[in-house]
Amino acid sequence: MNSSNLLTDLKKRKTPIVKIDPSLNQYDGQILFPEKLEKANQMLKIIGLPK
Repeated sequence: MNSSNLLTDLKKRKTPIVKIDPSLNQYDGQILFPEKLEKANQMLKIIGLPK
């Protein structure tokens, strides 16, 4: 794929490509919002997984 085709393909995307800052890797494996995680787990137990 040449660069002009790549640019055309990227312009057709509905969602942009976002670069993620590598410094965020320091949070890998950490739970940053334990209250929200607990609430989400409770909802999944009650409602179940989306189909």
